[in-house]
Amino acid sequence: MTRYRERIKNALAYVADCIIPRRCVGCKKPREALCALCAQKHFEPWIRCFVCGARRTTGSFCPGSCRAKTQRTLKKIFWAGPFDGTLREAIWQLKYKKRRELAEPLGKLLAQKFKRSKSDFEQYVVIPIPLHASKERSRGFNQALLIAQAFAKETGLAVAADVLKKKTDTQPQARITSKEERLKNLTGAFTISKSDFNSAYGSRTSIILVDDVATTGATLFEASRALEQAGAENIIGLVVAHGQN
Repeated sequence: MTRYRERIKNALAYVADCIIPRRCVGCKKPREALCALCAQKHFEPWIRCFVCGARRTTGSFCPGSCRAKTQRTLKKIFWAGPFDGTLREAIWQLKYKKRRELAEPLGKLLAQKFKRSKSDFEQYVVIPIPLHASKERSRGFNQALLIAQAFAKETGLAVAADVLKKKTDTQPQARITSKEERLKNLTGAFTISKSDFNSAYGSRTSIILVDDVATTGATLFEASRALEQAGAENIIGLVVAHGQN
């Protein structure tokens, strides 16, 4: 019965998306989920260190102490802007108000940022951070997948949605403040088999992990660890917004 109610709720939300005029989450301009002007107000064109926030010309971690605080399985992390203002509202409405149309402008922002990173992205495969099956059923969709699909549409890259899985229904990361506890909460949460990885990617072992928000990076780090164990060699994290540690 619970699953049936969830399906009805998700279907009604989809119908509402189609027939109710939407407004920009920033300026309330009609017929646009997130207008270009509001999106660009929060877009950061430069590359910053994920740990300390310093501007970088290459890479996304300062060498030395900042890099030492991260897991080596993840080579870089890029984000479109800070987790505040319109970006925060857009992500919140996508996830909790089921405004799926917001995934497209957010994915475009990611494509804009990644193209500025000077990475040779043609060799990459895009993988969204998965939700646990029960969470995805409850929400009706995986917001990271929708954003990844919009990003891939802009870049021409392939999306592999079903290879990396979240096997543990963990406590929401937003409820945990400590970086150490966030990492502990996700330890062993993601799984991927070597055979599935090899059949899906063949010789391509460069991965772009896509998610909506990263604060400490714990989710990206743990997912990248599982991918590395399966054979991935070059893994980049790409998120819409970077929250404050």
